[in-house]
Formats: sequence, structure tokens, C-alpha cells
Amino acid sequence: MTIANIKKALPPPVKAFLKNALQQLDISTYGRIYKKYAYFTMIPKTLYKENLRLTELVTVDGAVVECGAWRGGMAAGMAERLGPQRHYYLYDSFAGLPPAKVIDGATALAWQNDTTSAVYYDNCTADITDAKRAMALARVPHECVKGWFEDTVPKTRWVLSPF
Repeated sequence: MTIANIKKALPPPVKAFLKNALQQLDISTYGRIYKKYAYFTMIPKTLYKENLRLTELVTVDGAVVECGAWRGGMAAGMAERLGPQRHYYLYDSFAGLPPAKVIDGATALAWQNDTTSAVYYDNCTADITDAKRAMALARVPHECVKGWFEDTVPKTRWVLSPF
């Protein structure tokens, strides 16, 4: 019998109970994590919690790499779910985005020119100490790497986990 068949066979009160239990998990776990790292992320709450749900699908060991980490809030939240047995790498220029070009598209050009927008975030500029603080809150082994992706990734000395 498949999980889908089991779900279909459940009586409505049991389905309602399970749905409520999952919503409570969402509120108590994902909501708590979002609240803890809200200062460190620009990701809206609903999307942040959906990203956390993705951690439930992770079935392999290994390091986690985030490119464009900003203040590190999403990586820290996911690290809290995935645990300290992994090493986390956060890459960012911490100097904002490079100037948008025509190849980036009209939306990118318009976004970068609208410096008064609530979602401009000073052109995505962040202080590396914020990313380090977020990861320290998650209590996981991490490395925050400052610089442009093409300059930093090739020079990274990867830490292999013994787990």
C-alpha cells in the first residue's frame, strides 16, 4: 500500500487532526526559526518557511554552500534544521551587487535603479559580521567567504566532514 492510498483511506477526522498537527509544527518550529533569523534574511516569511520544508527532503550527507548569503539568515535557518554534523559555507561579496547590465534584463535594471524601494536593501550590501552572527546562533561549523564568486570559490579549501 502506498502513502497516497493510506492518506485516501484515512477518515476525515484523522485527516483533519494530521493537518492541524502539521500546521502546529509549521507554527512552532518553522515560525520560531524564522523569528530567530528574521533580521538576517530578506526572504519573506512564507517563502522562508517553504525553504525550511525542503530540509525535510535532504537524505545525503555533505557540506552546504550558499552563494549570495547576504546576512546569512536562510543558511542559518537551514543549518538549524540540518544540524552541526555538516560544514556550512556562505559566499557573498558583502559589498552589494555589481552594476546591472542589459544582459541581466529590464527587471534587474529597474530594481537596481529604484534605490528607495523597500526591497532594495542597499543594493544587497551586508556586513560579514551579520552572517557570522547568524551562523553562530545556529551553532554549526561554518565559514563566511567574502569576495566575488569567481575569485573565492576556486580558492576555497573544503572541509570534509568525518560523519
